[in-house]
Amino acid sequence: MDPVLQKYVDRLAQTATDLFDEIDQADEEGVIEDIEGTKAQAADLLGQYDRLLSGLGGTDRAEFEAGLGVVVHQIREKLTHLKEAPE
Repeated sequence: MDPVLQKYVDRLAQTATDLFDEIDQADEEGVIEDIEGTKAQAADLLGQYDRLLSGLGGTDRAEFEAGLGVVVHQIREKLTHLKEAPE
């Protein structure tokens, strides 16, 4: 993978890991503002992931999905269980 792309993917992975923890915290605390903020951060991250994934092909796509796909899938799952908050 191109070094510049790898750096971007690494940053996205760190953001996803942080967000994973924030979703748990927002769900436990149940503060509407935290839930709304977490949902907004998740929407941004998932948008970045989907845009990058759509532009990749071959080996880069496979590496990207293998490295970040599981975490993104888990974030999507956690969002479905996050307490309802106005969008």
